[in-house]
Amino acid sequence: MKHIQAALLGLFLLFSLPLLNGKTTTFDTVLQKSEELLNVDPQTVLETAQKRLTSLGERAPAKERLEASLLVGRALINLGRFPEALKWGERASSLASQSGETSKGFDALRIMMSAWSSQGNDSIVEKKALEAIGLATKLNLKPQIVSMANALGTAYMGAGKVEEALEVYLKAYRIAEEIHDSTQLCHTLLNLTGATVFMMNYPKALEYNDAGIALAKRIGSLRILVNQYITRGTIMENLGRPREVVNALNEAVQISRRIGYTRALLMTLNNLADTYLNLQEYDKVIVYAQEAEALALENNNPADGAVIRVTYAQALGKLGRPREAIPLIRQSLAFFLEKGKVIETMQVRGFLAEAYEQAGLYKEALESHKLFKAESDRLRAEERSRRIAELQTRYEADKREREIALLNKDNALKSAELKRKRAQQSILLTASLSFVLIAFLLYRRNCTSKATNRKLTDLNERLHSLSLTDNLTGLHNRRYIDSRIDQDIAQALRTFQGNPEKTLSFLIVDIDNFKRINDTEGHHGGDLVLQEFSRRLKEALRESDILVRWGGEEFLVVAPDSSVEGARELALRIVETVRSRPFLLEERELFLTCSVGYCGFPFSSENATDLGWNEVVQFADGALYEAKRAGKNRAVGLLPGPSPLNREGVRRVLQDPGKAEQQGLVLLARS
Repeated sequence: MKHIQAALLGLFLLFSLPLLNGKTTTFDTVLQKSEELLNVDPQTVLETAQKRLTSLGERAPAKERLEASLLVGRALINLGRFPEALKWGERASSLASQSGETSKGFDALRIMMSAWSSQGNDSIVEKKALEAIGLATKLNLKPQIVSMANALGTAYMGAGKVEEALEVYLKAYRIAEEIHDSTQLCHTLLNLTGATVFMMNYPKALEYNDAGIALAKRIGSLRILVNQYITRGTIMENLGRPREVVNALNEAVQISRRIGYTRALLMTLNNLADTYLNLQEYDKVIVYAQEAEALALENNNPADGAVIRVTYAQALGKLGRPREAIPLIRQSLAFFLEKGKVIETMQVRGFLAEAYEQAGLYKEALESHKLFKAESDRLRAEERSRRIAELQTRYEADKREREIALLNKDNALKSAELKRKRAQQSILLTASLSFVLIAFLLYRRNCTSKATNRKLTDLNERLHSLSLTDNLTGLHNRRYIDSRIDQDIAQALRTFQGNPEKTLSFLIVDIDNFKRINDTEGHHGGDLVLQEFSRRLKEALRESDILVRWGGEEFLVVAPDSSVEGARELALRIVETVRSRPFLLEERELFLTCSVGYCGFPFSSENATDLGWNEVVQFADGALYEAKRAGKNRAVGLLPGPSPLNREGVRRVLQDPGKAEQQGLVLLARS
C-alpha cells in the first residue's frame, strides 16, 4: 500500500512541478489545475490570480474579474490569512451579483464562511448557510446544496450541536453520491469521520475513515488524505491500538512533507512525538520533537513550539538527561506564563519539579513543587465552585421543568374536560341517529385511546429513566440525585432529630492514576475499567445505598442511616474490593486502587441546618483530596471539630481541609 501511495504522489508531483517552477504559471493553467495547486502551492495561485486582476484592471467586465477574485480568496484561506480572505469573498460576491453568476456567488459565500468559521463566528455561518441552502434548493443547484450543507455542519460542530451536524453531513453525502461529485464526497467523508469521532462512535468513524482514505487516494486529494490519516490516528488511539496510531501518523507526515502542508506536518510531528512518549520509545520522541520544534520556529509558531519542547524534555528526563531537559521546560514555562495559560503553566511546573528532582537540584524542585501545588489548589477550588454553580443551575432548571409539567398537566385536564362536555353535547344532538352505531364507535375510540395512553405512559417512563442514567456504566447520573435529594435530605433531618448518631453519608470515590490508564490502554480500555469499577462498587454497597457516576472517574455514594463508623467501614470496604483482585482488560490484568473521601449530613448537631448537602459533598471531595495527598489507596473522612463552623470556617475548610484541621476547625479521620 505504501508503494502504491508513493507512486501516486510521485505522479502527482511530476505533473504539478512545471506549474510550481514558474515556467507555465499562466492564469488559465492555474485555473484549470486550481484544486491541486491550492493544496500544493497556494502562494503560486495567489500571485498568479493577483497578476491576472492587475492586467484586467478595474474597468474589465465583472464576469472576467470574478474567477481571479475567487482564486485569491481561496488561496488566502489555504494560507491562513482569514481577514484578507473575507474581504476577497465579499468582493467576489459583489462581482457574482453584478454578472448574474448565481453559482459563483455560492463559491464566494463559501470563502466568507471559511473566514468567519476560522474567526469563531459560527452563528453567522449557521445563519448564512441556512439561507444559502434554501436558495440552492429553490434553484435546484445540488453541488451548492452539498457545499453549503458541509459549511452548516461545520458551524453546528463549532456550536456543539454534534447530532445536528451529523444529520446535515449525511444529507450532503447522499446528494454528493447522487450527482457523482467525488470532490464534494471526499470533503463530506472527512466531516462525517470527524463528527462520529466526536460522538465517540469509533467503529463507525473507522468505516467513514476507510472510505475517505480510499476516495482521497483515487482522486488525488492529498490535503484531505493527510487530514484523514491524522483523524485515523485519533480513532486508533481511542481504540487502544498505538502501533496503528504510529502507522497513520507516519503516512500523514510523509504526504505533508511532499506537498508542503506545514500546519498538518507540525501537528502530526507533535502527535507522533507524544505517541512515542507513551510507548516509551524515547529516542524516537527526540527525533520527531526536534523536527517539530525547528518547524515551529521556522513558521513563527511559538505556541506549538512550547508544547513540543515539554514532550522533548520529558523524553530527555526518561533517558537520564534531566539537566538538558530543564532549560527546555523553563523556556516553555516562560511562554505559558506570558500568555496567561493557567492550566498549561501548572502542568509544566509539575514537569519542572520532576526534572529538578531527577537532576538532584532539591531546593529548586521543592520551590517548583510548592508553586505547582498552589496553582493546583486554586484550580481545584475554582472547579469546586463551578460544580456548585452547575448543580444549582440544574436544580433550578429541573424545578422549573417540574412546574411547567404541572401547569401542562393541569391545562391538559381542563382541555380534556372541555372536550368531554362537547362530546356529550354532540351525542345529544345526534341522538336521532343510530344509537347502536354511535355506541360502537365510542367504544372503539375509548379502546384506542386507552392503548395510546398506555404507550405514551410507557414511553415517558422509558425517557425519564434514560435521562437519569449514565450511558457507559448504567449507573444513576447527577440528574438522578437532583431529582430525589430533597426528600432524602428531609428524611435525614428527621432521622437525625431522633438519633444524632445517624446521618446521610456522602462518599466520593476516585480511581487512582486513571489518566495513566487512558494513556497506556486508550479510551476504550478506560471505558472497560470504568464499567468493571462500577460493578466492584455495587459489590461493596448495601441495597439501600445509592451509587452515582459523578463525573469522569469519580463516583458518588449516598448512604442513608449511616453512622460515622458505618461510613468509615463502607469506605474501607470499597478500597479493599477494588484492590483485592486484578481488573481483566482484554486478557490483560491490571491491579488498580482507589481513594475515598466521606462526610455526613447533617454535619453536626450545631450545624444541622446551616450547611447544605452540596457543601457536605464538597467536604467529602476535600477529604478525597487529602486521601490523594497522603499517597492514594486509602479513605479519609471529614468530621466536625470541637466547635460549630461559621461561614468563614466553612470557607477555610473548602479551601484547604488539611490546614483547617491544624486550626482545629475539623477532624480528618485517616484510614
